[in-house]
Amino acid sequence: MENSEERIAMACPYNGKLCIGGIREDFPQNEVKQRVTCRMWVGVAGKLPQSEKVVHQYDCAFAWQVTTHIEMSQTNRFVASSSDKISNEVHDVVGAYQILGRSLQAVGNEFRILNENIKRLPEPGTPEVLEIPPNGHEGTDE
Repeated sequence: MENSEERIAMACPYNGKLCIGGIREDFPQNEVKQRVTCRMWVGVAGKLPQSEKVVHQYDCAFAWQVTTHIEMSQTNRFVASSSDKISNEVHDVVGAYQILGRSLQAVGNEFRILNENIKRLPEPGTPEVLEIPPNGHEGTDE
């Protein structure tokens, strides 16, 4: 879009008549005898991507369509790449949860084995009979 100070006259994209600053000669006049501004004359504020300069420009909404379509395409690409990043993060988290699940399952198995061994212990107060090897030493035959 060109700068507002540089704008002299443009043709209306809808009927081809001369349009200067959103005002045409065929527009009606308001109470103070000024021509009414076209409803399609809009201001857009933002930053130029190359220079980060803040701008506020007026132009016909029809003329802004190309710019807004380009901006929307860039936004859609950004959202798509962000979605891919989120998908990768979710995949990593799911993998971590699967590892955690397997670890908890292994711990559960260890507790099950420990519980089975505890059940094999003699009841409290029951005398335990120990077998003493004939030589008096365990594991060595002298």
